[in-house]
Amino acid sequence: MKRTLICLICAFIILCVVSCGADGTVDSTAATVESTTVADRTAQTVPTSIRYTKSHMGRTLYKYEADLTCGIYTYTEYDRDGGVDHTTSVDLTSDAIARFYADIADVDITSWGDRYADDTYSGAWWNMTVTFTDNTEKSLGGNILHPDGFDVLISAMRSLTCDDRI
Repeated sequence: MKRTLICLICAFIILCVVSCGADGTVDSTAATVESTTVADRTAQTVPTSIRYTKSHMGRTLYKYEADLTCGIYTYTEYDRDGGVDHTTSVDLTSDAIARFYADIADVDITSWGDRYADDTYSGAWWNMTVTFTDNTEKSLGGNILHPDGFDVLISAMRSLTCDDRI
């Protein structure tokens, strides 16, 4: 409960001010990530939170949430009836968050489509919602298909906490 309240307060502060230093100036490193390998894109809006869910036959199995603003990573596993079986939360270090941003610097999440699905497949599905520094959201999902760079993002999420369940 205390962690949730702290996270909500952090989110509110971020909504009010993108990111200010102690002197009140805007910290541009929190708002953009520079990309030198993509010629037509000098900066991209970066994620502040990522929610990734896996389901099978309409039943949620796992949910992963990385709140990069508050520095909290949460893994939730669901039981057969759809109720929460257990939840694990980990405080993220600033080094882990910086490494995450470096790992995904060349992934243009904003260009991803909304649906990546092979309509002949009806088993496991994934859904993802990414919230960016400008408070826009990107929601997408699919089954066995993924956008370019998706594996890089998932690998970066794994490296946040060494969680190989993703």
